[in-house]
Amino acid sequence: MKVQIFITFATVAVFQLLAFSTTVQAQIANPYPQMTKQVAAPVPKLALIGAVGETKAGVAYHKIILTITNADKYDSEMFAVPAGTKLPPNPCGYAATRVVAAVYAEGGKHYASCMPVPRPGSLDRFSFLIEKGKTVPPFVFVVLTDRKTGAAYRSNLISPSTGLSK
Repeated sequence: MKVQIFITFATVAVFQLLAFSTTVQAQIANPYPQMTKQVAAPVPKLALIGAVGETKAGVAYHKIILTITNADKYDSEMFAVPAGTKLPPNPCGYAATRVVAAVYAEGGKHYASCMPVPRPGSLDRFSFLIEKGKTVPPFVFVVLTDRKTGAAYRSNLISPSTGLSK
């Protein structure tokens, strides 16, 4: 009987410790609890506009120019930073915008990690560079991150060479 009571108390204690641990971990993982609500937004539809040559500091690049074809479907409120709103630290360091964009290869390699997006119209035309002579990835995608809510919106895949989508 005493063993059974001990096992019951031990089991309750373990469950309480696990519950407490999970709560603490959730608070550590999300230090901005107000950022848990995702804003309803369309999935970005990425398309290729074209590519041009560009030279910076004596290095030749392919400048890949992209667009989000459904940028007009984004509510401008998604990009607004209301007065008094404290956003988390910006991974871009310099941009005071709420939404930032990043371009990745299909395999996950970064090509442009921090592009500020101050308004939906900024999605009409943006670009990233690939050094000439380097391998051009078969497909890339864009991730829009809302720093206020923590939500991330991933686009379709597009070929920077042909414009084909998948």
